[in-house]
Amino acid sequence: MIKKLLTDEEYTITSTNTIAIDPSIKVKHKNLSLITQTLSNNIVFNFACEDLRATLSGNVITLVDETIILGEELSIILSFEEVKDNKVTEANSHLLKEILTQLKINNEYLSDITGNTVRESDVEINK
Repeated sequence: MIKKLLTDEEYTITSTNTIAIDPSIKVKHKNLSLITQTLSNNIVFNFACEDLRATLSGNVITLVDETIILGEELSIILSFEEVKDNKVTEANSHLLKEILTQLKINNEYLSDITGNTVRESDVEINK
């Protein structure tokens, strides 16, 4: 899990119980972890607490408990699943081909640092 603490520029308190998240941040309800009022240290949303709930519409968070009044700086923590992308991009593929071309000697042999000649077929490449 990757945690992200939003900066002051990434959210706006739009009413006493509503927060707008910067549209460039793609947030879903499952990403909401914790919202606290920084100065008073009051928790206003906690994903694990049924009493401190919120709804999310687009990038607008609305606190369900209307007795909570948002009037100070917030700490908003979002959680995102880590995405592992093993795909080789076209640019990386081109760079790899260029590096391999530079390493090849006479299109058939590679020379190792000891001066021994190594056939390309002797080199195992992990795919």
